[in-house]
Amino acid sequence: MRIVWDDQQNRFLAELTPGEQWRDDKDSIQAAGFQTDGPPDWQWYTNKASTLNKLRENRPKSGLVLTEVALQKYQQINQKEEQKAALKKQFKQAQKQAKKFEKFPEPETYFDEEIGVTCLVVKSKPSSFVQSKIQFASNLFCIVCGEPVYYPDYDDICLDCNDRQKIKLDTK
Repeated sequence: MRIVWDDQQNRFLAELTPGEQWRDDKDSIQAAGFQTDGPPDWQWYTNKASTLNKLRENRPKSGLVLTEVALQKYQQINQKEEQKAALKKQFKQAQKQAKKFEKFPEPETYFDEEIGVTCLVVKSKPSSFVQSKIQFASNLFCIVCGEPVYYPDYDDICLDCNDRQKIKLDTK
């Protein structure tokens, strides 16, 4: 079997040995991961050096020969694939390390004695975040805190201050 480099398609082509060893060559390249164009040419090809490495490990009975150009391309592609595999391995190790040190903060809770239930405190985002995301039509500002009023139905008081007022009224 002979492996050549196809400049037009940028891929390795396998030239099978004619005769009795053809079937063994075909089985070897199929097991290694070569693909075919199909009829009428039935060219067996690969773009990966890893496929050639598999073929090298399980050599066909007819032998394995690479042309000089194919050998140069194989070395270049194999080097890139090895570097990529090494980077991928480092990345996976870094992910494992990050998972080990990733700590989630304990949720803030309190015990409500009236109901007898432990409650979870949910903190809202700051109002400056809400300001930048919500467009408001009026030029009204809260008379208590100076924040923009998004719903003028609350008599010039923003929703946060209105909620605070209700809490104060409920506790009195």
